[in-house]
Amino acid sequence: MSGEFTAAITNGVQSYPGCGVTIKHYAANNQETNRVQNNSQVSERAMREIYLRGFGIAVRKSNPAAVMTSYNLLNGVHTSEQEGLLEDILRTEFGFTGLIMTDWNVGNFNPPENLLYPLANAAASAKAGDNLYMPGGQRDYDDIMAGLESGDISYDRLKANASYVVRLAKALCEKQ
Repeated sequence: MSGEFTAAITNGVQSYPGCGVTIKHYAANNQETNRVQNNSQVSERAMREIYLRGFGIAVRKSNPAAVMTSYNLLNGVHTSEQEGLLEDILRTEFGFTGLIMTDWNVGNFNPPENLLYPLANAAASAKAGDNLYMPGGQRDYDDIMAGLESGDISYDRLKANASYVVRLAKALCEKQ
């Protein structure tokens, strides 16, 4: 039902010129309290049957403008840093063609000193297929530059990510 409702709302909103919908939080976002330091432990079967099914339906039936990843880690890795979740499942399997973005302030706030898990990394997120790291800051820029220098992320990958931002802006402006 969540996928059907999301698709219907998305189709309705996106029928208005210049409007796009961001569906969120992809994926396994189980709680709001301490969600930045939550590590959702989920089996492949539960991911497919519970957490991803609604997203798959929504993407296939409505092609939302964007999908926002969740703050939480999923089986020990931030969702924004999981290429299998972003590229293999969301893009290839579900056919998503829009923008993938992080939730806001993923790595751009002053974290407490007793973090259970490291904050998401802009370079690792970009390498995994996250197109827009929100809201972005000096540390994120430094992460990406270090990733370029070390060869962990390619310039071509960054250009491909940026192309999704440009395409979305262009598409929304053309609809007006």
